Amino acid sequence: AVAAYLSFPSLKNPLARAATAEIIGFLDYDFFRQWAGEPWQKRSADYEAVKERICEALIDFCEARLPGLRSMIDYRELSTPLSTEHFTAHREGNVYGLPAIPQRYRHSWLGTRTPV
Repeated sequence: AVAAYLSFPSLKNPLARAATAEIIGFLDYDFFRQWAGEPWQKRSADYEAVKERICEALIDFCEARLPGLRSMIDYRELSTPLSTEHFTAHREGNVYGLPAIPQRYRHSWLGTRTPV
């Protein structure tokens, strides 16, 4: 990993019963395109292997900056742009903005206007 966003959401919740961390890294969708036609949770072993390598790289990246972080991890889960695309309908797994789907452009409250 070259860069990552690290957040500790549980620090914002005084009632949290466990510590949580999120590590966000950005990769080009094209890297995952070969698995785009495979169904969620039924993708091939090579996809799962790639996810594992990415997960390890992100944890290594953060561990280098926060020694001891790895030893605090009890559970980890990695989602890819394919996961984001599946659950949010964001084109190519983009994590920001409204999904670019026809229904979005039909809402008058969004103020979408085009001369076409």
